Amino acid sequence: MKLSDHLSEVSDGRVAISTPSASISYGEILRDAQKYYAFLSGKKVAFHSADIIGAAVLMTAIDGYGESLVLLQPGDDLGTTARLIEDSGVELVISDSCQDLKSIVEVPVFSKLEEAFEACSNDAPSVLEEVDTRWVVSTSGTTGKPKLVCHSLRSLTRTSRSNKEKGEGQVWGLLYGYSRFAGLQVVLQSLLVGAELVAPDSLGSLEEQLSMLLENGCTHLSATPTMWRKILMVPRSDELDLQQITLGGEISDDKILKSLKNKYPKSYVTHIYASTEAGVGFSVKDGKSGFPVEYLTNPPSGVELKVSDGRLWVKNEYVGERYIGDQQKISSHGWVDTGDNVDVTSDRVYFLGRDSGVINVGGNKVHPEVVEEALLSHPVVDMAKVYAKKNPIMGSLVVADIVVQCDNKGGKEVANEVKKFLADKLEPYMIPAIVRVVSSFDVNPAGKLVRK
Repeated sequence: MKLSDHLSEVSDGRVAISTPSASISYGEILRDAQKYYAFLSGKKVAFHSADIIGAAVLMTAIDGYGESLVLLQPGDDLGTTARLIEDSGVELVISDSCQDLKSIVEVPVFSKLEEAFEACSNDAPSVLEEVDTRWVVSTSGTTGKPKLVCHSLRSLTRTSRSNKEKGEGQVWGLLYGYSRFAGLQVVLQSLLVGAELVAPDSLGSLEEQLSMLLENGCTHLSATPTMWRKILMVPRSDELDLQQITLGGEISDDKILKSLKNKYPKSYVTHIYASTEAGVGFSVKDGKSGFPVEYLTNPPSGVELKVSDGRLWVKNEYVGERYIGDQQKISSHGWVDTGDNVDVTSDRVYFLGRDSGVINVGGNKVHPEVVEEALLSHPVVDMAKVYAKKNPIMGSLVVADIVVQCDNKGGKEVANEVKKFLADKLEPYMIPAIVRVVSSFDVNPAGKLVRK
């Protein structure tokens, strides 16, 4: 089914998307999109804009008719954006940075889809042919320069539900950028079930974003564990009446899973495993970190998994075999190396962290995420970030920054207490040589902890 087919099953007047400045119904999206079916037929289009309503109209108009839709990050620098436009081979671009991009790319750039339609609609075909449109998403670039990954609507929604009856009354909150893989998942899931999607201003404070979610009666909310820790520290988070809580993008530890269940006892708490390259892998609904070992032999939702040399692999036959542009390989026979190291026990598989993030301490490998989980198990530690500091003797030292609950102890006293606490939980070489108490951490547009 095309995206437009899914939307046509929803009541015409039901609100689809609400932003601080506008809203649009399902019927309005379809009527706006229909105008562009013929114009977008066979075309390769890039969208580089913060306008989520405009994005929804373009997604609906191009899926099933256009050759490809390339979603670019509005927050990326223009040099990166220009490189990705060239790599993608698109023939026109819709961008908030129209004038600036025009001077550095060779393809036509327009500020709105309507503007492109008026300028180029004469080349629209008279007969529409349905195609399997490529949905192209860029990686975040946290482990290197951003790259383009090719998906289809089927690969993006292969684990999504589409029950329109259940969707009525659901209000999904969006705290991710919609053009990132995690944000696109939220947008598509909300549209497929016919729910209302509430998209606060991404430039606003977390307090302002939560206020909008509260005013619109948000019932379903997805965020990274880091973002959820920040949400729990906002006083008005007590007022959220959530039915579904989803965590993804980072390792979900037992403390955050239990904290969310205690805070919102009526909600279902789920953590998911997904990445831009691997697509959506699986969800875990038992309230525990890691995932059941039987997922390796009896995969949920039919998404096959395997562990090789301590690394998790996910099978996704629908993702492109190579990155677009640089042709670096993504998958082999459908299998994607996630780059995530795991520990397989008798009944559970636990995430250790990214292989690329390992800290070498005198020849011993330390996963920052393992140390962070140990730190977070301390009663007064609300957030933790572990990273390396170069050392001429050991190669690197482990350093930890922590955010703690308010108490009367000084930072040095808390740091020493935390180090003693870790002595029973970690090997000596894993215990941070330096522990610093800080007021907060930055997160990137994907809601993940900024580690650089």
